[in-house]
Amino acid sequence: MRSYRKRDIRTYSPIIYVAGPYTGRTAEERDAHIHAADMAARGIALLGLRLGIMVRVLTPHLNTARWEESITTEGYFYRVCLDWILDTVDAVYWLGPSPGANLERALAEAIGVPVLTTIEEVRAWLLAWRDAMRDQAGASSILP
Repeated sequence: MRSYRKRDIRTYSPIIYVAGPYTGRTAEERDAHIHAADMAARGIALLGLRLGIMVRVLTPHLNTARWEESITTEGYFYRVCLDWILDTVDAVYWLGPSPGANLERALAEAIGVPVLTTIEEVRAWLLAWRDAMRDQAGASSILP
């Protein structure tokens, strides 16, 4: 697990980044990719709640949906998303290949951020995260 000096272990919750295709040949295909990322993010959040873990899901598909209609510099999106992975996230949930998602996955792997590809892997990772946080927090923990 990555450690963060500024985060209080008693109130910390994990951040999972959703990486997957965004653009498509048509607006409908793009919207389908946005919907798939949204459904994945909701599934992760609900899974966390069932496990008693408040998971923060970072979904760039939703954060910048349709911005490409006004911001035409593709490098902008790569930079923002890669910075999130470098600075913020604890794990990446990879929906599938695309030029951007492949780059996000490669960066995560290069810096030691776990890349999860199934909801079962997310569940196992969350349970391991919870156990690690309990161990770090000790007996006075408010973690579930």
